[in-house]
Amino acid sequence: PMRAEELLNRIIDENLAGNQHAELTVSLFNAAMNGFAKIGDPTGVQRILRRMEQLRGEYDHLGHLKPDAFSMSTLATAWAKSRSAEAATKAVNILNYMDLKKVTPTTITYNAVLHALAVGDQVDKAIKAEDIVNRMEERYEAGEDCKPDIYSYRACIQAWATTSMPGSPQKAEQILRFLDRESERGNKGLSPNCYCFTTTISAWAKSSEKGRARSAYELLQYMRKRYMENYSKKLKPTVATFTAVLNACSYPLYSS
Repeated sequence: PMRAEELLNRIIDENLAGNQHAELTVSLFNAAMNGFAKIGDPTGVQRILRRMEQLRGEYDHLGHLKPDAFSMSTLATAWAKSRSAEAATKAVNILNYMDLKKVTPTTITYNAVLHALAVGDQVDKAIKAEDIVNRMEERYEAGEDCKPDIYSYRACIQAWATTSMPGSPQKAEQILRFLDRESERGNKGLSPNCYCFTTTISAWAKSSEKGRARSAYELLQYMRKRYMENYSKKLKPTVATFTAVLNACSYPLYSS
């Protein structure tokens, strides 16, 4: 990413020197930012964003250099991959900033924020993730390009599965069952895969809910049934799936 930033700076210098062939576009800045996002370096992304804003403010012919939805998605992705303790808060703030600047988030933007929440350690992350998915659904119905996809719901399942809030495994399974129903209705884009099932089973295994072993086992049996019906590799239980069920069964029988 450093080489991409160096090349960008050279093009900026050429443009400011009057070279008409050194055209500066938002896409060019986005490409440079994307390199830093891939390695989870939000500082690098922010540095290029600030440079873009600075040029737009100082030079009339560069007034078109306004960060777009992809720019903000790239910054959210960088925070999500950074594993920083403040990643989730920073990512959610990006949505607030976009609203302030009248930049419409896309599904990609929301998914990056959802991923940051899912891998974070905020106590209320699952509630925030669910609120964001609800917001996506509402805004999509209103005409915005932000229809929740399998990655949106998968991140929400992960958020519920990794929180200690009461009722979290039930919430994770509720989303899983919703995806399964949508798949049965023909919406194959929302078909839950092995990850969705295994994460939900793990939610039961890690919880202190009564009936966790039975719930985990029944989910496994349902997963195997769906696999046999569809012969889809993405529904085939893995070692992680069976391990999660065994973990759920490792508690005393009276509580499971």
